[in-house]
Amino acid sequence: MLYVVPTPIGNADDITLRALKLLTHTSVIIAERIASIRTLYAIHDLSTAGKTFVSYTGADDDKKFVSFLEQARTQDVVVVSEAGTPWLSDPWKSLIALCHRLSIPFSVLPGATALIPAVVAAPFPTHQFIFLGFLPHKKGRETFLQALMNYDLPVFFYESVHRMGKLFEQGKKIWLTGNVWIAREISKQFESYRYGSFAEAALAWESHQIVPKGEFVIGWNNNPI
Repeated sequence: MLYVVPTPIGNADDITLRALKLLTHTSVIIAERIASIRTLYAIHDLSTAGKTFVSYTGADDDKKFVSFLEQARTQDVVVVSEAGTPWLSDPWKSLIALCHRLSIPFSVLPGATALIPAVVAAPFPTHQFIFLGFLPHKKGRETFLQALMNYDLPVFFYESVHRMGKLFEQGKKIWLTGNVWIAREISKQFESYRYGSFAEAALAWESHQIVPKGEFVIGWNNNPI
C-alpha cells in the first residue's frame, strides 16, 4: 500500500501515532525534501537504518518513480511532502494520478495542514468555502484578485511572505474591496491572526503590524458578519 502521510507544519508534535508507526516500519520513503524528513526522524528518535529515501520534487520525470510505486503492491511505501499534507497544494500531484492509472493501492492519512485551522479560526461562516491553492506567482495574479470580489462564498488561498507586499500593491491598484482574514505561522511559536477590510490589512502590512515572516493563509469574505 502507498501511504500519503502528512507531516507537521510547525510544531513537531503535530503528527499522528499512525504516521509515526508508518515512518518507523516502512522501508521506502518518497520525500519532497529528504533533509526535512530525516530531521523529523531525528526529532522523534526514529531509526533510519535500512530505509531508502527517494527524492521527488515534482520537476522529475514520473516514469522514474514507477518502480517505487509498484513496490506498493507488495509492501508499504510512504509519501511525504516537506511539511503538511502531500498533494493538497503541491506541484507533484501527478504522482497520485499515476497511482490511479496504474491501479496502485493507496491510502491518504488525515493530519497536518495549514488550511483547516485557518478556516476553523476565521470569524465568518465557513460551513461552505472555496480553496484556491497558492496565489499565482506572476501571470494571472490581477485576474485572480479581481475575481475575489465576485465570490459569494468565503475564499481561502496560500501566499508566500515574499509576495505579500505585492498582494497589497496589486490590490490597491485594482481598487480591491472585501474583508481579509490573515492567518500567519499556524502551529508555530508566533502564530497570529488578523481580520479587517482590505484597506485596514494593507495599512497593517505597510506599518509592520503584520510581521513579514513565515507562511500565510489568506481568507477573503465579501459578506459582512
